[in-house]
Amino acid sequence: MTDFLIIGSPRSGGTLVNKILCSDPGVHPFLMENHFVAQAVSMFDYSRARLELERGHFFSDEADVKAFFAEWVAAFLDKVRSSHAPTRHLIIKSVLSSRWAPLLNDILPDIRFIITVRDPRDVITSMIDVGERQERDGRKNQYQRNAEQLSQKFMSYYAPTFQCRTQQFLDKLLVVRYEDIVTAPQETVAFIQAATGIDLSGFDPSVPLPSNARDADKSGRFGKGYYATGLASKGITDSSVGRYKEKLTLEEMQTIERICAPLMQAFRYAGGL
Repeated sequence: MTDFLIIGSPRSGGTLVNKILCSDPGVHPFLMENHFVAQAVSMFDYSRARLELERGHFFSDEADVKAFFAEWVAAFLDKVRSSHAPTRHLIIKSVLSSRWAPLLNDILPDIRFIITVRDPRDVITSMIDVGERQERDGRKNQYQRNAEQLSQKFMSYYAPTFQCRTQQFLDKLLVVRYEDIVTAPQETVAFIQAATGIDLSGFDPSVPLPSNARDADKSGRFGKGYYATGLASKGITDSSVGRYKEKLTLEEMQTIERICAPLMQAFRYAGGL
């Protein structure tokens, strides 16, 4: 049994990967996103930073802090696992954990990571769409249309992972490109199966993907579908690839390509600059 954490920027395909992985008949049903792990690791970092100031009043040393939070996070994972027993693996998506992945690896060395990447121009287009839907409904727009700020936000989800040089962490990291899933689903799903050991042999990319409470909710509790793309009720499609060309201005595209150049070059996203 393996615990998998799906990380990466919002709107980069993490939910799609989550749904694919949960198609294994021996795995728990598709679960909505959860950030307990991210919050716990941020508290570990905070407590570790206060060691000298607190002079042993609460934790004796860094090993003591680490042991406490390792037990805390492990207890949470055990609770989720037992709530969905029997399950062959535990799969949790948390974009907020992206910024803490290397540190989480230090706390729980057995956890594995799947990080999704997508053309940042399409990611930011999708972010803008979400913000506009929120605004039309009288809600706060969490993705104000500012290409520079959104590009920096996008890159912040990847910097900790791709700046980490710990081989033990990198060996447990699986990178999945959104475009590969939607343009070559059979081949990409076979690759994911081989890399994870999750049984995806029965996955059919033409069958509508499963949904959860957040997808279907109309009350506003989960955002009234602000994050849904309209594609959840269909099979896998590449209709969103390159949609930025219809939405972004030339200046916005150039700003994104400049700020996100390291990721775009690393993952074969051609820029116009």
